[in-house]
Amino acid sequence: SICFGIVQDLVSQVLREPAALFKDKLNYKGPQGGGFLLHQDATAYATDDLAKRHVSVMVAVDEATIENGCLKVAPGRHNEGVFEHNSGVIAKH
Repeated sequence: SICFGIVQDLVSQVLREPAALFKDKLNYKGPQGGGFLLHQDATAYATDDLAKRHVSVMVAVDEATIENGCLKVAPGRHNEGVFEHNSGVIAKH
């Protein structure tokens, strides 16, 4: 399995400690499908402590391009903590 192979090994190297899979999911987006609203993955965790200690990893199965809706990242924003949100969706930032 990809989650218990190369991805776990790479994340463990970055963290400098063994990584454990907390949860996994598949986001299926068909042609002309909508994307996700601005959010932080941390808000999906049960406690603030878990939210502060997690790493999200995305493995794109298809080529990720602007035209097909690739992931957008806001560099450095992780240093600002968990933003105020409504059911995970960030209203302003």
